[in-house]
Amino acid sequence: MASLSTLGRAASLSLVLLCLGISDAADPKPGGSWPAPVKDWVPVQPGEHPRLFFRKADLPELKKRAETPEGKAILARLKMLLGGGEAMPAVYMQTKKAYEYKGEPLPVGAYSLWHGSGFGLLYQLTGEKKYAELGKESVEKALSGQRDRDDRYSFVVPGGALRAGPSIGAIAMAYDLCYDGWDEEFRKKVALALQNYDQDKGGPMTLRAMAVTPKHAPGSNHYGCQVGGAGLAILAIKGDPGTDEKLLAQYDQACQQNVLKALTQGFGDGGYFWEHAGPSQIGSDTALVPYLQALKVAAGKDYISPRPNGQWLSMRWAMDMIPKDGKPYYPCRHPGAYGTELFSREGLSRGGQFAQGFGAVSNEQKPALLWAYNQFVEPDEKARTYDTVSPYPHRAVLALVNWPIGIQPKNPAEVLARTRQDSVHGYYVFRNQWKDENDILVTALLGARPEPGGPEPVMVWGLGLRTTFGSFKKAKATHFQTKPDGSGVLAAPGGVSLAVDFSGASGAPALLALVGEAVKPNDQQGKVGVGTKTTTVTAGGKAFTVMTLQKGPAPEVKVDGDKVVVGGQTLTFDGAKIILAK
Repeated sequence: MASLSTLGRAASLSLVLLCLGISDAADPKPGGSWPAPVKDWVPVQPGEHPRLFFRKADLPELKKRAETPEGKAILARLKMLLGGGEAMPAVYMQTKKAYEYKGEPLPVGAYSLWHGSGFGLLYQLTGEKKYAELGKESVEKALSGQRDRDDRYSFVVPGGALRAGPSIGAIAMAYDLCYDGWDEEFRKKVALALQNYDQDKGGPMTLRAMAVTPKHAPGSNHYGCQVGGAGLAILAIKGDPGTDEKLLAQYDQACQQNVLKALTQGFGDGGYFWEHAGPSQIGSDTALVPYLQALKVAAGKDYISPRPNGQWLSMRWAMDMIPKDGKPYYPCRHPGAYGTELFSREGLSRGGQFAQGFGAVSNEQKPALLWAYNQFVEPDEKARTYDTVSPYPHRAVLALVNWPIGIQPKNPAEVLARTRQDSVHGYYVFRNQWKDENDILVTALLGARPEPGGPEPVMVWGLGLRTTFGSFKKAKATHFQTKPDGSGVLAAPGGVSLAVDFSGASGAPALLALVGEAVKPNDQQGKVGVGTKTTTVTAGGKAFTVMTLQKGPAPEVKVDGDKVVVGGQTLTFDGAKIILAK
């Protein structure tokens, strides 16, 4: 099942594309052609559906997946998210404008823009036209102005371009899955509603603007929502009867160039986002990650495998997550309205990270991502939802398509390096293992968006304790060297350097050393009997601040000439970076 596993206006638009310097040439940066062609991909024919996440040839295998225990659980969740699955839902958002609703979230099963895609999957699996008709009714409601369960999302006058992109992406998914069950007139009506989408008289809430000239810069969490949603709409209708082939081809070309900007400027080569991790989920979860998968299936273009950028939109959760009290957490910098350290799967903006993510990582990475999900996110196998906690039906659709059913999970240490670098935004991760809440994770940030608080702290999570250790100013790293056990050394201009040692040679599970930056007192949060000891000494004319993390007594920090000795570990400084002897 190849695609499931690997898975007048025209003239003015041409001028815009020329001014933007957009072409279909391969990306010139090192690392090979981007995108790569999908092996054995068969071009989509006009009127051929489904096409976004699977093709007709994949249906027999998809039906087999639906009969597995995992598939049955996912379909049961889908029907619950649809409000029963056999009729239109009973509850609808009553507001007429975005941001008007102030009450409690609507119950699970309430109408959403993504109901059409949920009914569409049931139609594909059963062939029963009643499901396509329910999908049609769902879309008709959207086209007539019915708002989503979250009133910011709506096909008609959504709450800005940020919400418009995912809203049209939702209708595109329904169109794709229900197409063969709809009459020709309705197909054309929906296709043209997407092609000619304009909710503000040529402003940013148009298909053209979201595909070609998104309102926001790639570093904004609004950007991926617009590009991803527009991309899904374009791929869904491109080449279909009644659509403008030349116009959509130009939109498609521009949108694919903008997805490159999202992956190289908004996000980096290690999955870090310019606005930090909280806002990153809005920019990726709503539409961008599904768009990366759809590009492979519907366009034969792989923006995932050639470089790490696209993969790390999802793999970052396996790298950064640590459980606590049975719940998953990650070191979220600048938490607030856009997310907290608790890994959240709620609503549209933060959800589907695994159900969608399995479709946007390499086959080699899937066992590691599966392990992280099973061990950290939903360790209770009997209560496992397969990442369908979010109340949106399309998450169950993508879970059935993407979940690595039959694949054995692997500890991430067998698949991933224990260190990670995002060279675009200067994000660095050191991890000793993947096991439980006693794992040790150290992260440093040298780039991304400047914050009022100044230098970014080195965050230290380990043995159930959370603390910080010094900080880094915004700079480009001058040195980053790692070892297989997750240890490593990071250096920045001005003789600032961080060393992380997981070798155990010091007598402690973790040793950190910092040269060139003052270390502020730590605010430790964690278990009784676990602690850190921080000591500052001078060796070779340089001040070393050393922290050890341990249970029980801390090893002694000594000076021997120009060397700092901690247990069996020795540290020196060569003028630019710390050197670990072992």
